[in-house]
Amino acid sequence: AVLWGVRSNSSFNGVLQFSSLAISQPGNVEFKVSFVQYKNDNERSISKKTALQVFQVSVREDEKVVSLSPCMYVFKQAFCPIDSIEANWIADFPRIRSYSPALNYLSNINCAVLLQQWHIDAWVNSGSGDMWIEYRMGVDSIWTGLGLPRVEMSVWDRLELSSSYEKLTAASGSISKSEQKALAKVVRRAYYRKSLQWHPDRWAGLSEYAVAVQGAFELVNEAYETISNMLRIENKRVLSL
Repeated sequence: AVLWGVRSNSSFNGVLQFSSLAISQPGNVEFKVSFVQYKNDNERSISKKTALQVFQVSVREDEKVVSLSPCMYVFKQAFCPIDSIEANWIADFPRIRSYSPALNYLSNINCAVLLQQWHIDAWVNSGSGDMWIEYRMGVDSIWTGLGLPRVEMSVWDRLELSSSYEKLTAASGSISKSEQKALAKVVRRAYYRKSLQWHPDRWAGLSEYAVAVQGAFELVNEAYETISNMLRIENKRVLSL
């Protein structure tokens, strides 16, 4: 299960409301509901997490929606073949190009059309049965949840920055002015790449993913603003010494 709507899913008067919960494959799904307390609301640092309840949900396929579940293997198994011509598999950021071998021949044939309906370009070689796949970076994260910015992530994780940076800022008095400048540059670069990936304007025409993209973009912006404020405060502290 992947939570697409970051802001539209909420709790009110003890009642959980899910309006944008995507479950990509049928089967049994376990929901664990927890109450989270933060050390600092700005830094979103968790101090305590208490499990409240666990729910079991049996999910069936929606007959009105084209299911992508039989084709999820393209995100997990596809790769860039070592012996291929480089120009055949390199794609311009923020697009990803990968390859599914002839070993998946039947699945490739069956999934080619289905993938197109979810804005994933697929070309099957009718002779060999292998398949090339190309899609916008982030589509795989939306379906699998891997790499998708989430509320429970630290602001550093949302920008895919090393935990060493978080430890550096957490250690009071350990950041010199030169380190601050270097760190600010790293953060800006990470933010630029993430905002380029998740900016809603760049997903125009892919309305099926609008809710997930908007939520991811808001979390990326929130992370950048939080880290930038932390660095500004640290900079003032250093200047006052």
